[in-house]
Amino acid sequence: MVSRTLAVLFTTFALLSEAQAADLAGQIRGRVLDTDGTAVPGTLLTVTSPTMIGPRQAETNDEGEFLLTQLPTGMYRVEAVKPGFNTWATEGLRVSPGGTTTLTVTLSIAEGGEVIVITDTPPVVDVEKVRGGVNLTAAQLRDLPTAGRDYQSVVAVTPGVVGSGNANMRGGMDSANQFYLDGVNITDPVTNTFSMNMNYDAIQELQVITGGMDAEYGRSLGGAVNIITKSGGNEVEVLGSVFYSDENFELYKPDPARGDDPTIPSNYSSQQYALNVGGPIIQDKLWYFVSGQADIYRDTLFFDNDVIGRPRAPTRSPATRCPRSPPATGARTTSPAS
Repeated sequence: MVSRTLAVLFTTFALLSEAQAADLAGQIRGRVLDTDGTAVPGTLLTVTSPTMIGPRQAETNDEGEFLLTQLPTGMYRVEAVKPGFNTWATEGLRVSPGGTTTLTVTLSIAEGGEVIVITDTPPVVDVEKVRGGVNLTAAQLRDLPTAGRDYQSVVAVTPGVVGSGNANMRGGMDSANQFYLDGVNITDPVTNTFSMNMNYDAIQELQVITGGMDAEYGRSLGGAVNIITKSGGNEVEVLGSVFYSDENFELYKPDPARGDDPTIPSNYSSQQYALNVGGPIIQDKLWYFVSGQADIYRDTLFFDNDVIGRPRAPTRSPATRCPRSPPATGARTTSPAS
């Protein structure tokens, strides 16, 4: 009886987790025709990608149609082979999270028994889903100037988004958004805002959806953010980064008119160290990816009575008043744990 109860609870939990997960996989679908526009059944299509372990294959049906599902986001090469026809291929085909990439393959008859490879230009528009928002790859994230090295800064510059940190999307409240990490909902259950940060260099792709969302984002009344992390590959890659800033780079300086004490020097410094390592354990079988980041932050905070709300001394009588407490001025230095 106990085992049956545990099995039911496990199944229920799995179904609930699946219902709340975002669809990170994409698909490629299309049709294979000859130069006369006639369907070519039995055509073998093979797709490969640096983000996918091993190739995937599909064969066209009697109508010349094919469908390849559950493809990890990334760039793909598609090859179509049919005996008696020239081999058709295209590279740089992009598959986005939850997206459908449509292809129309045109095969030409091989003349004289010689088979050649015809390379075609891939489509760049998803014609099956209408969504508002952006998809940014790791290369684009690396080149994008932002206020901070975090995905919230990238979300803030997306069209239709106002504010930073917990931003407002399409006029919704800052608590009306949903955040997903590799398909798992990481939205804070208390504040309904983002709940965590991560190594910026470990992001493979960032998807910000501001409109036209599917049913899996039904909890979101504003927008949705999908974070897809790197997963390694057939080649060993090591990426390290160091970012440093101190008081010589900051615009803010102590202002006596504001109550700041200019005799207290600023010891502001911000240091960030990150390391990402990925590669194969078994070629085309098993990959690994490890990411780590350390943040060291120090700053001096100036404060006075008006800022910290320090109470003034009470009045004892109209004739004799206690002098008001002098403004408190000091500094607090913080150094959070990494």
